[in-house]
Amino acid sequence: MCTVSVIKVMVKLANIVAGVACSMLNKKDKTYSLRVSPPSVFCSTNAELVSPNLKIQSSYAQTTFGPIFLGIGFKKGLEAWI
Repeated sequence: MCTVSVIKVMVKLANIVAGVACSMLNKKDKTYSLRVSPPSVFCSTNAELVSPNLKIQSSYAQTTFGPIFLGIGFKKGLEAWI
C-alpha cells in the first residue's frame, strides 16, 4: 500500500543509501567526483522502468507494507563540479 507516509520513508531511505554510497566511493577514489541527485520514488503494483544506458545495482525486500525494489545507478555528468 502506497501511503504518503510510506513514500516519504522510502525517499529518506533512498537519500541515505545514495549519500553513503557516494561518500564511500568518493573517499575510495577522489577522481570519481560523484554527486547525489534527488531520488526518484515510484509506487505501483506493476511498473517497468527502462534505461538502456544505465546499469543499476538492485535489491529486493519484503516488508509489512509490501515488496520494495531499490535500484541504484551511476551516470557520468557532462561537466566537472569540483
